[in-house]
Amino acid sequence: MVRLNYPSKLGRVFVQLRDFDMLEYESTIISPKYKERAIKLNKFRYLNVYLLSPEDIIVSKIIRLEQKDIEDIDELIEIADKELINQIIDEVLLRDDLYESKKNQFIKRLPQFKERYYV
Repeated sequence: MVRLNYPSKLGRVFVQLRDFDMLEYESTIISPKYKERAIKLNKFRYLNVYLLSPEDIIVSKIIRLEQKDIEDIDELIEIADKELINQIIDEVLLRDDLYESKKNQFIKRLPQFKERYYV
């Protein structure tokens, strides 16, 4: 889940979502257009919870490329659209609100990712 200026009273709700990651947008490798591709999780009656698309998840993992990230990408890449992955990478690189250190680390890992997955 991406944190987008939610009210503090939602903290009680987030306790119920403790198995989900809560991320700060400015430090997260994610495209500004992720909402257009998000998939609604119909598990909750009064909450709207969305999952990132496989392509957005893949791109978000490029910054680390640790073994667990590679394992996740290995599975997701089979159902992912590689053209869309490249589009999302470009969208992330165009962000001016992303922490510079995060963007630099992302750029550093891109060649390794592209070579491994032929993207």
